[in-house]
Amino acid sequence: MRPLFASRRYKWADQPGWITARFFIPFRSGTSYKCPFTIHGIGRTEIESYGSGTDSLQAVMMAFQRLRVFLEPIADKITFDGTLGSNIPQHIPNSLGPEKGSSLHRID
Repeated sequence: MRPLFASRRYKWADQPGWITARFFIPFRSGTSYKCPFTIHGIGRTEIESYGSGTDSLQAVMMAFQRLRVFLEPIADKITFDGTLGSNIPQHIPNSLGPEKGSSLHRID
């Protein structure tokens, strides 16, 4: 596995234990980039996945979004920093256009 650059720990709200997500430095894969990450504490085995993108920043952003998707089914059972949920905002793609994107950003 590549060097670690970020991690986050979630606490189960209704049982003892932790979920740990670890993100590793992105790498070039053909014409794109991949950012590998792991999740430990959901089920019996460690989950390994990655985000991919046209550059390393997009790969990192997509890895964060993939973590959010993995945690979505259990978001009402985990806390981060005392707050219920994954605490990872949903990405709004630029392909929606500037008007639609800006109106979605204003929604609370």
